[in-house]
Order: sequence, then structure tokens, then C-alpha cells
Amino acid sequence: MERLKILIVEDSEADLVLMVREMRRGGLVFDYLCIQTEEDYLQALSEFQPDLIVADLKLPVFDGFTALTLARERCPSVPFVFVSGAVREEDIIETLKKGATDYVSKDRMFRLVPVVERALQESKLLEEHRRIEEEIRESERRFRQLAENIREVFFMVTPGIEKVLYVSPAYEKIYGRSCKSLYENPRSWAEAIHPEDRRRVLSA
Repeated sequence: MERLKILIVEDSEADLVLMVREMRRGGLVFDYLCIQTEEDYLQALSEFQPDLIVADLKLPVFDGFTALTLARERCPSVPFVFVSGAVREEDIIETLKKGATDYVSKDRMFRLVPVVERALQESKLLEEHRRIEEEIRESERRFRQLAENIREVFFMVTPGIEKVLYVSPAYEKIYGRSCKSLYENPRSWAEAIHPEDRRRVLSA
């Protein structure tokens, strides 16, 4: 199992020990850093670069909502799980609205490992989705760079030439017509063909 880096925001030593023990007993392999102040938290986000953040909702000098906001600003893809004592249901809903991955009550610590595993899996899937989207954008950029610089006319159409999906700028120079006119009337390109050749070309 990949070794994780877990940033824990907690002021209770007893609760910290319980969380760490529960996660290790559940099979997670990790290093952790526990902080209690905003200054240490910001430094940890930058230097420790956690794979997961686990935070208490209320601390004497630093609250969980602030920790969540800072995490979403600086490392939005890192899953954030609240582990806190008894709180109102409205507070739990608010944590999720603000971007928390999940919430675990301290009196139901047995839920921590399943929640963490699900949060990490979701984060991994989202990261993979972002990577694929970036590859698609890069592929489209390269395609346009190629298509817009070739001297030949290059175009893509739907079956039956009902719609033009793309036409290269060379169309305007070679056909003497605007690309816009082709998008508006996909079959207008045929009007530039010599009448004696038009039927043969269209048939082909």
C-alpha cells in the first residue's frame, strides 16, 4: 500500500492517539503531522504536502472551517475529513456544503477508515479525470495548431454532411469563400466546383 502523508488538526492528545491507532489498525500506512495553529497549518500545507487532511471542527485557537477554506484555496484536490465531537446536524451539513469530503463523529471512530479509504479513492478518480481532460485539451491544441497551418483544406463533417464540425483556414484561400459560410451551409463548398465536374465530385 502506498505510504500516505496525513495532516491532522487536533488539540486533544487522547483523540489523536485514538485516530492514529484506528487508522493503522485499519491497514492504512502513513506518516502524520499534527498541528493546532493556523501558522503551522499553512506551513504544513506548503512543506508537508499532505495526501489527506483530518481536522477537528472546533479548536481553542484555530477552527476547522478556516482549515477547510485554506485547504480548498491551496490544495483543492486533497480530501478533507472532519473528525469531531458532538455537533449540531446543521454544522455537519455546513461542512459538506463548504467542501469537506466527509464527517466522522468521534464517538463512531470505527467509521474513520472506511471514510478515509473512500475519500482517497474519490480523490484518485478525480485526479485521473483531470489528467485525462488535460490530455484532451493538449491534443485539441496540437490538432488546431496543425490544421490551421497546413496549406491544404482540412475539414470534418457529420455523416451525410449535415453539419461541418471543423474547416481549416486554408478553405478561404483555396475556395474563395468564408469558413463561416460553410458552417452555415455545409454543402456550399460544392458551389466552388466547376459545373462540369460538380456531379462527379458529389457522386464520389
